Amino acid sequence: MKLNFKETKWLRNPSAQKLSKLYKSFGYQVLFVGGCVRNTILKMPVTDIDLATDAQPEEIIKIAKENNIRFVPTGLAHGTITLIIDNKNYQITTFRTDFDHDGRYAKVEFTESLLLDASRRDLTINALYCNHVGEVIDPLNGLDDIKKQKIKFIGNPNERIKEDNLRILRFFRFQAIYGNKNLEIDSIALEACHNHKSKLAALSKERITSELRKILSAPNPLEVIIKMNETGVLNELFQNVSIDSLEAYLKTEEKFKININWLGRLLSLQVTQEEESLKLTRCEFKFLKQTKSAIENQIHVLEFSYYNGVENGKIYSILQNFKHNIILSKNLLNQINSLATKKFPITAKDLMPEIRGKKLGEALRSLEDRWIKSNFTLSKKDLLAEA
Repeated sequence: MKLNFKETKWLRNPSAQKLSKLYKSFGYQVLFVGGCVRNTILKMPVTDIDLATDAQPEEIIKIAKENNIRFVPTGLAHGTITLIIDNKNYQITTFRTDFDHDGRYAKVEFTESLLLDASRRDLTINALYCNHVGEVIDPLNGLDDIKKQKIKFIGNPNERIKEDNLRILRFFRFQAIYGNKNLEIDSIALEACHNHKSKLAALSKERITSELRKILSAPNPLEVIIKMNETGVLNELFQNVSIDSLEAYLKTEEKFKININWLGRLLSLQVTQEEESLKLTRCEFKFLKQTKSAIENQIHVLEFSYYNGVENGKIYSILQNFKHNIILSKNLLNQINSLATKKFPITAKDLMPEIRGKKLGEALRSLEDRWIKSNFTLSKKDLLAEA
């Protein structure tokens, strides 16, 4: 198979071509590998460009220096160098095999064998390479799997997971994003994930959060979440989740064309201890806390939407249904959307000089609250009459 060179922007990029041809002129293979090849075949966006080579790390650096190419020894011990050409970053890694694994880290041995380099990777669809003209090299029959959109571990799934425990979550993530929804998920892989699920406890919150964020951001992750639950993997992260609520959330989300929000989907699972399992950003944590509190206190959806934004209001309106049986309708959705143009008609100047200082702030908050409670119908004149 050969990639369409003219249509593959990242491949025909002058800096990528320069890099590939340069190392080739010194007698080394330099091949594009992994996501850039996989996603190009699947006609999906490409974000990172990774390369693999039979050149040793010191040779990569030597050639870069001789040709005035900036470099950063990103992961020198594992053979990874970042080369910077025309302000573009390219990670290039020496062919290697990994051994002496502990589930997180491994010792490496550099090799000239592309087959050995491919065999150390996690999934067959990630072990695809191509040269500078787009000719695809497929040492492990990944092309057949990628055409079928079948997600398979390379070799023995148990061994792959023992090498890196994160591969449990990566398997489900790739299944959610790239898997064929009409095919059964690989039963051998599912059994391996079940066998090693307890090893997830050794992973950092950051790594777990990164994978879960991507799983829940997939177009429709329901089947994958069900399998995570059946294998016990989900229970290692959260206990007593509600799959039915997630299914209802996803159906409503699709029906009303609401933007995908992984936190909304997480909340629909009705998890209770996300802080113990996940490393959230400050904004993410704030959203979860405010939304849970609003649901518990039965804050009106329009009030929540006004203070937290239209998109967050739509998410809140779906979640309210699980707790208080408030069903999102087209009419309610239109009301939420209309808040984008709503503006509180009173300013501080309208209340001065009669009211000043601390009392001014209190009066403004009180009037704004009345305006919201009136479903945004009170006019400026009405509000000033109550001031």
